[in-house]
Amino acid sequence: MKDQTEIIVLVVVLVLIYTRPAALVRFSSTFIGKLILLAAVVLSSLVSPLSGLLIATLMVLYTEQNYEGFVEGMPASNEVFIIREDYDIDSTELLIRKKTNVNEDVDISKWTTSTHDIISVDGTIGLFDEHAKITDAYKAFMIYLKNTSVSSNVLPTGNINIDIYHVDDTKVASGVFTRSDESSSNDISQFMISNDGLTYESGKTRLDILSNSSGGNLKTGGYIIISNATNDVDRQYVIDYIDHVISVRFSSGINSPIIGEDVNADIRQLQIVEHSHTHGHVETFEGMDGEETAEKEKDEKEGDETKDAIKNIMDNLDIDGIIDIVKKGSDKKEGFFSAEKKNVGEVAGAFAGESYESEITGVAECTTTICERIHREEQLIRPVNSNEELQRV
Repeated sequence: MKDQTEIIVLVVVLVLIYTRPAALVRFSSTFIGKLILLAAVVLSSLVSPLSGLLIATLMVLYTEQNYEGFVEGMPASNEVFIIREDYDIDSTELLIRKKTNVNEDVDISKWTTSTHDIISVDGTIGLFDEHAKITDAYKAFMIYLKNTSVSSNVLPTGNINIDIYHVDDTKVASGVFTRSDESSSNDISQFMISNDGLTYESGKTRLDILSNSSGGNLKTGGYIIISNATNDVDRQYVIDYIDHVISVRFSSGINSPIIGEDVNADIRQLQIVEHSHTHGHVETFEGMDGEETAEKEKDEKEGDETKDAIKNIMDNLDIDGIIDIVKKGSDKKEGFFSAEKKNVGEVAGAFAGESYESEITGVAECTTTICERIHREEQLIRPVNSNEELQRV
């Protein structure tokens, strides 16, 4: 019976480790979840130590799955975004805006550090690949004209200068729109101006150019003027509405087209999530590129310093002096190993019958630093029964 219980616990734990249900992982990070897991470990250990070990292993793995307070695939906030416009399959750039509280700005500073993924609110849709990382993002204003368009005949080539006015003819901002190649010969009914390309009039803010429907102050009847139009410069083009959008690029294209769906359709609902580094797929450690680069530069610097030190030692090393010492030392024979009869002038050493040949006293004198050190060492290890100082070589 005990063996059967252990087998059942083993199977259940392996299934939970392999599947890692998101709800269970999230629950394990809460206080109640941790308390329940601890109780399960204690109780199962009383029944079977092996069962307790298995559940403890599951607890550790689920705890590690939580990364600095969030779980892989969990949204960086509860913010839901909707996809603006229609897109073909494999598109890697989308225009999105907040679904609610549109008047509140969004901090996207961390989105472009390869630490955030783009996912659908409904994960069963399969619109995005798993771990589709955001590679670029910037904010912009989309201006939609009402029942009209600007004729290509009056649009200048290159940049188009746009002035935005309230219905009471108060100018609130000016911006620059750059025509794409494909729109150079088409009439234009919508313009996108990046945050950086927009200049506000004194005392005006982003809320003054957002439509009332988006929580802004731009009422019905606001309009734009193309200030550098080739003709009909003073013509007013009535604004339908202005949205504050975010253009996001990501690492892999969408898996299905987005065409003609309602703005509240599930396929248009998405979230931006922080990308966890604790999962097991092989990948570089995102978000740490700066630290890895610094560490690499540090290693390269230390390597260069080591090479310089070695070169400096080799440049100052007296190779010729070392060769002379080796040559002279090659004439020395130690009686214990040589199996030859000792010379009369040989003096027995103190260690294991070692002897020092009379040839060691040569007439040549070496004055290098290495030779001086060798000479001092020879004086220290000379035979204990000898009071004579060995001659320098």
